[in-house]
Amino acid sequence: MSIYQNAIDSIQVGVEDYRMANPKRSISAVRNIIAGIILLYKEKLRRLSPNEQPELLIKQNIKPFLVSGRLTFVGVGNTVNIDTIRTRFADLGISAEWKRFDKVVSLRNDLEHYFTKKSTDDIKELISSSFLLIRDFVTNELEEDPLEVLGLETWEILLEVNDIFMAEKEECEESLNQVDWKYDTIKENLDLLRCEECGSPLVYIDDATGSDYPDIFLRCRQCNHNFEFTSIIEEFVGEALYTASFMSQMDGGEPMNTTCPECSMETYVFEEECCVACNYEMRYAECSVCHTALEIHEQNNGGLCGYHQDKYEKEKYK
Repeated sequence: MSIYQNAIDSIQVGVEDYRMANPKRSISAVRNIIAGIILLYKEKLRRLSPNEQPELLIKQNIKPFLVSGRLTFVGVGNTVNIDTIRTRFADLGISAEWKRFDKVVSLRNDLEHYFTKKSTDDIKELISSSFLLIRDFVTNELEEDPLEVLGLETWEILLEVNDIFMAEKEECEESLNQVDWKYDTIKENLDLLRCEECGSPLVYIDDATGSDYPDIFLRCRQCNHNFEFTSIIEEFVGEALYTASFMSQMDGGEPMNTTCPECSMETYVFEEECCVACNYEMRYAECSVCHTALEIHEQNNGGLCGYHQDKYEKEKYK
């Protein structure tokens, strides 16, 4: 059976599991749908592989060989994992919504480990996000009609779940937009907000009047739990910047956030040039002795770089 047919079958089986409305089948539904999406990604790489080596790009490793003095490449090992798929997509200019994909995988992981604590909203969100991933990738990258590919029955179920969830989500978003979230890192990732109690994404502003960032109170539409944004901000920032940090480090760069010297949370965002939790800003731009630019971890050295701080300490205790 082809990769493409396996992808379609996995998605169809996942949707059928979802229709059973049986909690025990929910995890199966999630696993099958995500497996189907990953297989769609592999199918794109297979289609781009040369005719003489149709599995070249879906192999984890590609090695060069000389055959009769002619350079050729051969795929070896297992099929690509998701990290390799990311890299190959970036190299080949293939578009995939990795932020949405990461959210779906994160939901999958949470459901597998904490299913009894999760709500039906989580399943709805995962199905809805998966629907959008499938629709966009099949249409834009595989250049096919997703309705024809998946069949009318599967397509209508995905569409219905997406429409219901998005309607509820839109009401919550209208509420969230009532307050000033101050930083782009926060404002642009509000779709990642979750109830700290049940994990539902359907949260809204509990009291918009007088709620100044970051002391913003939220309430969950699913379990009615009330909580403060500050209690989830560190986890929120980590999730919001995960993909960008991953890609940056893959290219030899730095992560997008780090530990704040003031509040000790992983909420100092380099692009914002401050901590989005406590509003801390770097006090020292350069070393007062050698004038080299200071890093965030050197801010507690009193305006000295690491070298001159060490030198100062040694002289101090002579």
